[in-house]
Amino acid sequence: KVPALVDGAFAVWESGAILLHLGERHDAANRILPSDPHQRMEAIQYAFFQTGGVGPNLGRLGAALRKEGDKNEEMIEIFGGEMDRLCGVIDRILANGDRDYLAGAYSIGDIMHFPWLRIAQNIGADWITNRKRVVDWLDRIAARPAVERGMAVPS
Repeated sequence: KVPALVDGAFAVWESGAILLHLGERHDAANRILPSDPHQRMEAIQYAFFQTGGVGPNLGRLGAALRKEGDKNEEMIEIFGGEMDRLCGVIDRILANGDRDYLAGAYSIGDIMHFPWLRIAQNIGADWITNRKRVVDWLDRIAARPAVERGMAVPS
């Protein structure tokens, strides 16, 4: 299954599990998975929010939009509406103004959301582009040097 990571004799698949594994096993500085129990759980919950909400709904919306021939407008409306709702949740999380990233510090929660929502932003999805805080959050993530390098692969 892709994505997959082989770490010694241990194989991990699914992007959320891979990020959790990397945070627990290879992030001694706690850059992507905080050591503080409250902040750690926030980071994990935002990763799960992506895997249970944003990822599946955006995937279904994309499939409905890419369908050859007649589009199923009902499915586009349902999944587009759900993406609007989910981006509204992200907007409210960022609304307090006391955080640059979902869990405060950059974490696995931000990493999980970025590639999915950046594509939607780049194609002009109004449920992102009409939310300044969400756009600013995605732009902050995009400006991180490691993200720039990662997004350039395999160029």
